[in-house]
Amino acid sequence: MGLPDPFARILVEGTTQEYTTEICKASLDPRWNSHYDLFLGKNDNIIISIYNHRKLHKRQAFLGCVRIVASGIQLLRDTGCKYLLVSLIGKILLHLRQQGTSKVSFGVCDM
Repeated sequence: MGLPDPFARILVEGTTQEYTTEICKASLDPRWNSHYDLFLGKNDNIIISIYNHRKLHKRQAFLGCVRIVASGIQLLRDTGCKYLLVSLIGKILLHLRQQGTSKVSFGVCDM
């Protein structure tokens, strides 16, 4: 049994906006450095799920997730960067930048 091949799936709840990062081969410390433009309403939530591509068709593929509610998104907009706990041993660093009234630049960055 080898190391996982993690990737992240980012989606805005209730919309068709969904993005998937590259797969980090054999890594316990994935670094995606990916940026996505999300169009958010004032009540929209973001879900970031982490999966193991190696076991994608099995239950063990799911590694964890974070749901960022609308009020948390506003807090991230105000502070810029934030570490989010995915599991007891996992973190994601997010960077949000507001562009206009509803467009948010969203980054899954290395830690």
